[in-house]
Amino acid sequence: MAENALADPFGRYAHEMSWVAIQPFLESRGYRLRPRFHPDWEPSWLQKGLTRQEAFRLRLEDSLIILSVADLVDAIAPNGCKVVLKRVVKGSNEEMMSLRLNSLDKEDPFNHLIPLLDTIDLPNGEQVILVTPLLRGLSIDDPSFHCREEVIEYARQLLEGVVFLHAHNFTHRDICVSNVLMDPSRVVPSGFHFAAPYLRFESNKRKSIKTRRRCRVQPVNYFFIDFESVSFHPEGPEHSRALGLFGQCNIMPELSLTVPYNPFKVDIFQIGCTIFALFMLFFRPLCAPRPEDRPTAMEALTAFEGFVSAMKSRRRKYLVWNKEEFFHPRIVSRALVRICPPLNRFL
Repeated sequence: MAENALADPFGRYAHEMSWVAIQPFLESRGYRLRPRFHPDWEPSWLQKGLTRQEAFRLRLEDSLIILSVADLVDAIAPNGCKVVLKRVVKGSNEEMMSLRLNSLDKEDPFNHLIPLLDTIDLPNGEQVILVTPLLRGLSIDDPSFHCREEVIEYARQLLEGVVFLHAHNFTHRDICVSNVLMDPSRVVPSGFHFAAPYLRFESNKRKSIKTRRRCRVQPVNYFFIDFESVSFHPEGPEHSRALGLFGQCNIMPELSLTVPYNPFKVDIFQIGCTIFALFMLFFRPLCAPRPEDRPTAMEALTAFEGFVSAMKSRRRKYLVWNKEEFFHPRIVSRALVRICPPLNRFL
């Protein structure tokens, strides 16, 4: 891809150079980027007589890149905390919805939306940077779930988050595993590198991360991210209608460009797909083919709490030996088709 073409002799890519261009401005606002993004950066591997490819194989800190997400970069905030900077179009739906959601009650225990720490208007007047905490992706398998108790807490928080959104007449419309992140402060207390989540660096020395079991360091918090598809519906969950195809999980039978559908029921389907494989029988109604047969977010959470409370304590401690038994795409796809045959044409 053109956007991933090398843009300078040291091996930086075009999307990286766009961050290099605004590094001095961000520095003036108190945000420190990694040396790789400084205009006067000189690669550490040149002093070692290595090539760029050799440096990357050795995972030298300033050789690490992120090709998949051009508008994200990590930084150190003025208070010394690690944060993520996301560059979005000024006035875009993502900016406006991030601001609106961030104004909701942060003390509500059902609020599982990633907090917005700061916004920075860029000098070009066309973009704005959203500053959020550095959370951990791959929240499903890095580290893997250890026991059912961990899985239950994950599912509970996702359901609570949807209840919170719907109670304020918002729909996410892009609920999926990759849009749920974990607060790593208890699970990975020594930290990790944004561009290489399996590594950490101390005095430029590469080390493997050390993780703790989630069940031993509770509470572990999960957060919804990516609000570019979020919509506000003053009509409420029962009477709202929408058009369009949204989200990474867009296999709902009712999605249409011409026939209005209930976006709140789309969220329910997506949350069902996201955690369906964890409790296949329980979450079956959430993925019902007909939207009117799906429960509301509160009904799903209430039923889930009843389901969990009926589970014997020792059963909650059962180990999850193999994450693939829960999350293997073929297993999940086959199970979804069994309960919702119309999905067969999509999977």
